[in-house]
Order: sequence, then structure tokens, then C-alpha cells
Amino acid sequence: MLTTATIIPSSFEDNQHDELLYPFDLIILLLRQLEKNSILLVDMGKVIESDIDRNIRNWPESQDQYRTKAMSLLKNMKTSKRIVSIPFMNGLNQISTGNNTCKKPCQIVKQIHTQECSKFLLSRSSCYECLNENFTNISENTGIIAIDDFAMNDKFHELMAHSGCFIDKTSWDQIRLKREILVPIFQYAKSIKFIDKILGRAVLQENWCNFEAVLIWMIEVLISSSRVKKIEHIEFYTSPPEKYNFPKTNQGRYSINNLNKKTALTRLERLEKNINNLVGYECFKFYFKPYKEMPHDRFILTDQISLSLGTGIELFKAQEPYPRQLKDCTVSCEKEYKKNGHRVRTLNGFELRQWISNLS
Repeated sequence: MLTTATIIPSSFEDNQHDELLYPFDLIILLLRQLEKNSILLVDMGKVIESDIDRNIRNWPESQDQYRTKAMSLLKNMKTSKRIVSIPFMNGLNQISTGNNTCKKPCQIVKQIHTQECSKFLLSRSSCYECLNENFTNISENTGIIAIDDFAMNDKFHELMAHSGCFIDKTSWDQIRLKREILVPIFQYAKSIKFIDKILGRAVLQENWCNFEAVLIWMIEVLISSSRVKKIEHIEFYTSPPEKYNFPKTNQGRYSINNLNKKTALTRLERLEKNINNLVGYECFKFYFKPYKEMPHDRFILTDQISLSLGTGIELFKAQEPYPRQLKDCTVSCEKEYKKNGHRVRTLNGFELRQWISNLS
């Protein structure tokens, strides 16, 4: 879904002393791949970004079409929040390789890569041997890739092309969902929006405990995996309960009494309060929209990616032991939905109370 990468800025340098001509076409292909499913990690001091920008602007005039395209792809990544600035936990360390000390941009990239354990570290082939020598002990899951040969790296292309999957209840549980989907999309997200029209309508149903358990667990995953300084906001868009979502009496009528109305409100308000307590400050809020105006699919939107959840938030049963097996579900990236999917007319808290009190 999303994978992290760091890149040595000199990879964009057109060094005329190289034995091979600079691979402008490969660089464009690489940036296209990174734009799809990756987060590029850079420093807060903008040393890496400045170095990459300067190297690309220095490409020869004869390669203007490649320079324009490269700048456009990087701009798209920036706009989509796919370029993330990383603060150093203990300042910038001096990193030496053999008898030489690397240039500052290279030192910064290496420190970001070490600190964040990014999935891929990209460089020119001239740096490949040095990087492999100095990063053998980081992680067996880390890939150091020479840009000149990235087209041959099967693992890189597999991850870049990973835009969806089918969650099979026989092989997926909470641990796998957390590792393969939730942590990658949550770790650098500053804002998160859930869209599931069923949650609000299930507030008085027997399966309410499932919705509650899944949402709280997802928020716990978000908190534990987040690497941003502060999560700005978490929003949940759903539909308010209708009269036929209330429990039935023995006579088969809907029990729309004041007690059940109060229970519905109390459960929604308590869940909102519990989540804000988990986060440690008020950033979570429910928003309600009439059922017929809500999208059919369910989504998790962040400021970096939009995922469609085929069966919605109710992914497991709360009563089962951890790690719970998941329901069958299709997960896919929805590039276009992110632009307009969360722009919905919603009912505020007062209107929700009015909505429920008017049910009869």
C-alpha cells in the first residue's frame, strides 16, 4: 500500500565522468514508481530536497523534457504529502566510510535511513558497494538498490505495484492487518478520516461491540505506530440510526422509546470520548450524514492515501481471542476518491440529538 524510501541526492547528478551516460529515462521511471505507493523521507532542514532540486536543474538543456517531468513528479509527491520531513532524534552524527567521510547530504540520508528503517535506500551504482558495506546490520527487510539496476529488483516493483489485496479470513488476522496495511498508512499520517455508513446505524444492534472494538483497536495501532509530532485530527463519517435500526418489541414493533434514544446517544458520545482519552487530547469526532447520501463503499482516508474497505470497519468479532481472524474483505487504493470523498454535508452534534429525538 505505502512503503518508505530514502534516496542519495547525488543519484540525480549528471556526472559526465561516468562510464555510462546518465539514465534520464530510468530516473523518470523510478519517480513514477515512487509516486504510486511510496513515502520519500527527507530531512527537516531541506538539505536533501535542495540537493535533489539543484542536481535536476543542472541537467543539460538537451534533456529539458526529462528535467520538466522530474520536477513535476516530485511536485506531485510534495502536494500529496508523500515527501515527509524527519527530525533527527539525537542531532546529525558524523558518518565515516572507510578512510573517507561522506558529504553532508549522504550523511543525512544514511541517518534518516538508520533512524526510520525505511524499506528502500536508493543510490547510484557508484555508492552501492559502500552502502551495502555499512548497512548490513540494519534489517533484513531493507533493500539497498542501485538506481541504474532498479528495473531488475523484483521486490521493489512488487511493492510499488501493490495497490490492493483480498483479505482472506483463513490467512489474515489482526497482526497481519496491522503489519501489512495499517502501520504503513498510519505511521506518517497527520489526518485520518474513516467513512462507514453502517457504524452509526448499528449503535443499538448486537454487533455494535464489533464496531466499537475494531475502531478502538485501529486507533491504538495509529497511536503506537505514528511517527509524526502530533496527529491533527481523526474524523469518522457515518449515518445516524433510523427508526428501523431500533430493537423490536415482542409484538414486532420498533421500540423507539426515550431509553433507547438515550442509549444510542450515550454509546456514540462515550466512544468518541474514549478515543480522545486514548489519543490524549481532543482530535477525534463523529460526523453524521443521511444514509442515502453516503457512499456505498467504506474508506480509510489519510492525507497521503485513500483505501477502500469492501466490508467496512467491522472486520472481526469482539468476543474472539486475540489475534482475531478477519472477515473476507477486499482492500484497494482509490486515487480519485481522496479528492472529494470526505467533502460531505454532515450533521453536527446538536443536529444528531434532534435527529434521534424526532424519531417515532
